[in-house]
Amino acid sequence: MQGAVRIDTKVIEHHLRRVYEAKNPTGRWIESGMYQAVRDVLEEAVNMGMGDGSQGRVPLDTGLSASLAHSAEVFSAFKVHRMQRDMARLLVDDQGNLRSFREWRELVTPISAHQVGPWLETEYSTAVLRAQQAVEWQQFEAEADVLPNLRWVPSTAVHPGADHQVFWNTILPIHHPFWDQHRPGDRWNCHCSLEATDEHPTAPPKGFELRGNGPQPGLNENPGKTGRLFAQSHPYFPQSCAQCAFYEPGQATQLKNAQGKCENCPFLQKCIDKAQPSPKGYTKDKEYGGRLLISNCADKSELEDNMRAARAILDAFPDTEIKIRQHVIEHGIKNPEYEINGLLADRKGIKSPNGVADGFNRAMDQGCKIVVLDLDKHPDKNAYLKSIKLSAAINNRHADFEREAIIRCYVVFNGRSVMIDKSYFSNDPTETKQKIRETLEKIKSDRSHS
Repeated sequence: MQGAVRIDTKVIEHHLRRVYEAKNPTGRWIESGMYQAVRDVLEEAVNMGMGDGSQGRVPLDTGLSASLAHSAEVFSAFKVHRMQRDMARLLVDDQGNLRSFREWRELVTPISAHQVGPWLETEYSTAVLRAQQAVEWQQFEAEADVLPNLRWVPSTAVHPGADHQVFWNTILPIHHPFWDQHRPGDRWNCHCSLEATDEHPTAPPKGFELRGNGPQPGLNENPGKTGRLFAQSHPYFPQSCAQCAFYEPGQATQLKNAQGKCENCPFLQKCIDKAQPSPKGYTKDKEYGGRLLISNCADKSELEDNMRAARAILDAFPDTEIKIRQHVIEHGIKNPEYEINGLLADRKGIKSPNGVADGFNRAMDQGCKIVVLDLDKHPDKNAYLKSIKLSAAINNRHADFEREAIIRCYVVFNGRSVMIDKSYFSNDPTETKQKIRETLEKIKSDRSHS
């Protein structure tokens, strides 16, 4: 949608005034108005690219949407911070004197005009294509046993780039190293595409491994594999944590779990959380930020238990987001306590495996697609020794999973969590129970034997 992307002039003016008045516009701070505007544009691009069932593009991995949306947040944060930094360089004149706002605004207008004009339009259109390609890649992998090869479909652009023409109509297996080095979409505004096929492979383009016309910075990753909208090779991103504006010296130990990935950085997330307001009526958790939102009208009598179980799930599944919903009773039925990645869910504090059936039934009565079996609500030193019965009880709900009345079941025990879904179930009940039991073993701890 070239030309359709616009940032309101009031947002731009507010941004300029905030940057001009800020004491340290290049520090660990993101101007919230511009950040939210840019983030909304890129999240719209993700939604447009992923489409819906009518367009035939439904992600097989339900976490892909959340990953791409979070990647859009991270990219927006670095984009806006880069714009702030470029503008801040012009705050003082050659003699070190602060310029007037009017003079400074004239100097930085070209920066904002490009960043939230043509550049943002290009980022939007490329994000649409890459989100679409991420979903398609999942489909290619799912159908690889039937359609094992991929064909590079020529560009639909009026003036296609010559650098990709050498790859047109190349047919290679889906796991061929060529696709790790060259893919449609590794150029800004690329309009080439891929299609799955059972046609015989062609010879790989000569010298492709030399990467003579390799991906442009920020587009060198396959979003279907990484869940990232743009790669960290993009110039907006720092070359290392030590060079990052969001890095807090002396807190290096907090970066261990981030593993060099900006989307996992706790310091960046802290700035993002400050830049985006909570949805109306919700408060962000101090530790998990926007990943855990608590309704201001949540059930106070169960809030501690709901928070405890939610944190166990969030620790185990980094791509997950949870809302603790408002407390409402309609027609004698209490509303579900959670939204997990946008789906209704409820926590059931079962005392033993005998409570599984009732927990599933009551969750479905509430319209839930997800049930959380909370074994920590009624701690029993022998609870885990009953995992054989627990796996059998969950297996007995196979019909709920198969007809997708329930799509996921989280089990919380000892402050940890695992997840069971439809993929666990087969025609062999013994095999299914064994798979479930092996998963339950992952939350086993020494105190379960005490």
